[in-house]
Amino acid sequence: AAGAPQWQELVGCFNLAPGYYTLGVSLQQTSDGGYVIGGGTLGCGLEGTCFSQCGLVEKLDPNGRLVWSRVYKSGGGDRESTINQIRQTSDGGFVAAGSFRDADDAIGAWILKLDGAGNA
Repeated sequence: AAGAPQWQELVGCFNLAPGYYTLGVSLQQTSDGGYVIGGGTLGCGLEGTCFSQCGLVEKLDPNGRLVWSRVYKSGGGDRESTINQIRQTSDGGFVAAGSFRDADDAIGAWILKLDGAGNA
């Protein structure tokens, strides 16, 4: 009632090289009492293939501990992608909406459907 923190956790990739980062821009509580976070990352996951920002989804348990973390590219030779909104679906999976920028600098919308374990 007074806004006192109940818990807090740091999530994302750690020990990244200078200039690399992770960010969370969308959060929803899930049906199991946990949380799902959508955002982006530069330098985390997809070893050797994510040279610009990629989409990031992380699933947390009810206490804020990381359950799983996945990095996604929008495909089509993209240069940059990010997740701006993520929601749990009635089948227990997730749907995410975001944007991408391709190698020709074209910008477009990106929709990603995931199962409950984060598999596209």
